Amino acid sequence: WNIDSYKTSYESDEHWKLRRAFMTAHKSNIPENELVCLAQVFTNIEFLGCRYPPETMQQVAEMAKTVPEVENYRGSRVNSLKRTFVGASDAAAAKVQGSKKLPETTNSTITSPSETVQSSTSKKVTIKTGKLTLKESLEQIIVMNNQYNTTLTEAENFKTGKFDESFYDKNGTWNGKITLNGHTIAECQATGPNAVKKNVKKVALEFLKTYCYKISRKNVNDISESGHEVVERKQSGTKRLKLDDKPATKKADEKIGSSNIGFKMLQALGWKGGSLGSSGTGIVDPITCQIKIDRLGLGREKKSKNTKEVNPQYEIDVNYYRQLFRNFKNAEIEYDLYFTSDFTKDERALFHNMAQQLGLKTQSYGSDDNRRFVVKGKKLNPLELKERLLETDSIYSQMYTLEPPAQEYNEN
Repeated sequence: WNIDSYKTSYESDEHWKLRRAFMTAHKSNIPENELVCLAQVFTNIEFLGCRYPPETMQQVAEMAKTVPEVENYRGSRVNSLKRTFVGASDAAAAKVQGSKKLPETTNSTITSPSETVQSSTSKKVTIKTGKLTLKESLEQIIVMNNQYNTTLTEAENFKTGKFDESFYDKNGTWNGKITLNGHTIAECQATGPNAVKKNVKKVALEFLKTYCYKISRKNVNDISESGHEVVERKQSGTKRLKLDDKPATKKADEKIGSSNIGFKMLQALGWKGGSLGSSGTGIVDPITCQIKIDRLGLGREKKSKNTKEVNPQYEIDVNYYRQLFRNFKNAEIEYDLYFTSDFTKDERALFHNMAQQLGLKTQSYGSDDNRRFVVKGKKLNPLELKERLLETDSIYSQMYTLEPPAQEYNEN
């Protein structure tokens, strides 16, 4: 039997080369149908991260050990999967200053405005235009979240395909038709306009799911911490004083030691501990620095007429998160920013307000104590996202699932 007859048009040369090598190595020992299935299982595990029963996983792993191309491929991926990590403050400052070169670092979690965020160079995906066959059109459509409307919106936004819908009444029977780049993919009849719209979209979705790749977003609770940038709750370093509050003093275990040079200098000037100033009404904590990347004067903040002033009673470090949001926007990160579930309802509302001022999209998931706040990163072209998932991208594979077409479309 001919191994090359099993190559599909939507399979990349790299993936086919490895699947072909797997079948060639075992062609003389295993029946054709069984080997073709095992080879597909192998590629699903290797490229898509799929999981199967332990016995199947073990069998495929043992078979892969006898294929030299497998180890060569895995070795070549070690370097190609390395990512570029860019400090958020560096990225934002570079953008303001017009610099394109950014330093590399090795941290992948946004935990501080001055620490690092992850960025990667977008893959160039060629989108075919002009008069396309239905097969060529289907190769550029990705079914998103198993929803027709979402798939249509993504295709139109990124210009990967043009959908047209038509509905009309003929002798009391409603007819509906949906075309993709001028090719009919679904037709339906029903007794009313609402019914025909619903039915024809359902038929179109099933057609697309059969011949196109499918990408679904995982539930936020199913995504491990390696699948996104995680932001933890940061308590405010100092509590704001009310007018009738007395100046606070540091706890004994937090005081600067007497051997500290600053401590000795203050003692020489008559300081005996507690607040500064002759009347003891000065500050207790050291003055902290804030990262500044804009051209506004010191202490000046941009204010929106449509937003309320920040309540001073928040127990989190508001300035810390405000700077974090700015850095995230300026760095144009492709991954989402997830906040842990221990933020309060008021704090999440504050974050929504901050994000709105910066033009960032947000969303909340879960309920009650498990409520999660998310800031959306730069949106990828579905075709680019597919390529990332085919390469088992360590981040996107945690966020999305990819399913190949059920079968290849035949123009005949």
